[in-house]
Amino acid sequence: KRIMQKPKKEYMNQSPLRICHSLAREAVAALPKLQVICADIGGRLGMQTIAVGPIKKPTAALLKSERKYDGNPLLVTDYCRVSLFVADIATLLALIEIVLSKYSSVVRRIKLSNLKSSHSSLIG
Repeated sequence: KRIMQKPKKEYMNQSPLRICHSLAREAVAALPKLQVICADIGGRLGMQTIAVGPIKKPTAALLKSERKYDGNPLLVTDYCRVSLFVADIATLLALIEIVLSKYSSVVRRIKLSNLKSSHSSLIG
């Protein structure tokens, strides 16, 4: 399934750079909620290492859209990112369960970076 930003009517008359600016503003507004979510997950699992941010700059998002997504800025979904580091598979499974049961409406993708080297990245 292709993951992308939700298209909005106002995007129809905007340049790709303007769309990237709008999405970056939304990411800035979402950051405090994301920090609360990470604190909740970290507290539940006793996690020590959590990194939130930084917000992707609109110009970086535009370049990524041109380089990877044929110029479509709606396919750039990593404006606001989190890194959570777990010690073992049991904690990873618990983390995924919490995210899917409590935060599935706001989390777009779970990326397992230590497994990435053997597979190519998906679009979005």
